Amino acid sequence: MSALHHRSLCGTGCGSGRQSCAGTSAVTASQIHSKFQINRLRTDETSSCSCASSSQGCAFHRRTSTFHAERRSSFARAAVPVAASSAGPSTGSSSSSSSNQDGGSSSSSEPSIESRAVGVMLGALCGNVLGAPVQYDRHWMVTRLHPDGLTNFWAFDLSTEPMELGQFTGDYSLLLATARSVSEAGTVQAEHMARHLAALAVLADQAGRRYPEYGSLLLEALVGQGAPLEAVPHLAEQFLEDTTPRSSNTASDRPEKEPYGPSDNGGAARIAPVAVAYRSASPEVLEQAVYEACLFSHTHPIGLDGARVAAAAVAWLLQHSASSSTPQQLLEHLMGVARTEDMVAKLKLMHGQLFQVGHVTGWRQFYRSQHWSRLTQTLSRLTYHDYATAGTEGVAVALWALCTSWQQPEQAVIMAATFAGSAPVTSQLTGAFAGALHGDAWLPARWLDQVENGHMGG
Repeated sequence: MSALHHRSLCGTGCGSGRQSCAGTSAVTASQIHSKFQINRLRTDETSSCSCASSSQGCAFHRRTSTFHAERRSSFARAAVPVAASSAGPSTGSSSSSSSNQDGGSSSSSEPSIESRAVGVMLGALCGNVLGAPVQYDRHWMVTRLHPDGLTNFWAFDLSTEPMELGQFTGDYSLLLATARSVSEAGTVQAEHMARHLAALAVLADQAGRRYPEYGSLLLEALVGQGAPLEAVPHLAEQFLEDTTPRSSNTASDRPEKEPYGPSDNGGAARIAPVAVAYRSASPEVLEQAVYEACLFSHTHPIGLDGARVAAAAVAWLLQHSASSSTPQQLLEHLMGVARTEDMVAKLKLMHGQLFQVGHVTGWRQFYRSQHWSRLTQTLSRLTYHDYATAGTEGVAVALWALCTSWQQPEQAVIMAATFAGSAPVTSQLTGAFAGALHGDAWLPARWLDQVENGHMGG
């Protein structure tokens, strides 16, 4: 990156190199998780912290525990700072800190809002890592490679840009940057968020992070800052149309021919922190926040609607119980949120085809079962060539995985990864959805012990 771009990025005019300026310093996952303020909006939809009138202060000011990857109990205690609010479940309680290898909840009570916020972030992280090695594979390829289930992080990434064991992709790095922006700004500001996303480009050659095609182009455009933010999606779309053969047809289903750009699933992939922060806001305010967060990246109706529905899903799940609510209720709620015919049709399809898989005890037998056949048949109807590249497709696949394993959050993430296609995104979304509904206690130690906990950048 040039010194000029660095100065325009950090805003200090320091003229320093990549690592010495505080404005673009590397940020660890620990710092992001410990700084992410969950309730920046109170029920009255103001942007001030709700502890302002409290003599004891809110949970954000009381808790400073750090994110650590060595033991499962550390994750349960290392809560994302939460500002106390009436928006959270009234029956909330702290999650259990005991190790849970099987992914079942270790507490009979409902998870607290703090546990759910941690679950959103760590569920998305684990989903992303689980799905990364099978990106652009097909579900029948995954079941052949993993006949006993894709239940563990896979060390053998055979893609052209292989990932290290436990390493997350650029899709989760963009989610972390979004969370940091919301935390620091106390609201969603497109320019502020764009600066944080652009800061990732400074570290791109250090972390070896694998970004989606449009994600890489977007970061370059944001660093260059040669055009107004709202013009970036249009210019990027025009550039991609002129330089790459992206349109799929019936004669070709190669992943590089799949559509990507402002209509893809990247906006939905990083929107969960916005939904957590705005969970108390009205649907109209949440929708406006989503638009602001996608202003410089995903303004295409398909990409924007994917982000809109994903955010609405997280907000709804944060305030409902897995035991007293149903996936049908979630899908019906989202039908009223979706703005495109494509997204509405997918939600209606899932509603009509919905069933519960139940707890899978043997994956070999399950892959030969009628349940798996029904899952993949609907998957094919929700996507084009099963890749789920478009915004509405990626969100639909994640919802399909969650809604058919409503009481089994770990299993839902495994299903999303096994569906393959745009697996880092769809599994990341499913993990965020599962965390919003079930909290963080379901996350297995075998995932948390291996996940990356280094620099978020690049």
